[in-house]
Amino acid sequence: MSLAKPGRRLLIVAAARKLAEAEGLKALTLRRLAAELGIQAPSLYKHFPDKAALLAALEADLNAESGRLLAVWSQERGADLGRLARGYRRFAQEQRRLLPRLAPTADAIAAVSALAGGRDRALAFLAMADGLARLEAPESAWEAGVGTFEKGA
Repeated sequence: MSLAKPGRRLLIVAAARKLAEAEGLKALTLRRLAAELGIQAPSLYKHFPDKAALLAALEADLNAESGRLLAVWSQERGADLGRLARGYRRFAQEQRRLLPRLAPTADAIAAVSALAGGRDRALAFLAMADGLARLEAPESAWEAGVGTFEKGA
């Protein structure tokens, strides 16, 4: 694979995500990734100076995906904070091996703002959802958290 063509950085991040999802972040090395892509490891350094830069790009990709999903869910018929929380929880659980903590993107904040009652409440809601996801909180904790926001407290 020639890495000089546009869009190769995105292909590299996608391959890194696939490898990390299958085998965990410890299996994700630049040498292993290069082998998966059928190239020599030094070719990756044209796009990422080190593994930390690759992981940062992977994190940004996952956070952007979370924001896009929240935007879609917020526009669905019957959308409410409960639906957003359930989607966020599912996404966070699926990505836990790759991303210990989701960071709210502008898309995520905008998507939640309308349902939560403004930007500050959206940030608080996303912080609550992230905390509950990291704690692997039971359903009852999620219901209590969402209920608090729905009551306007």
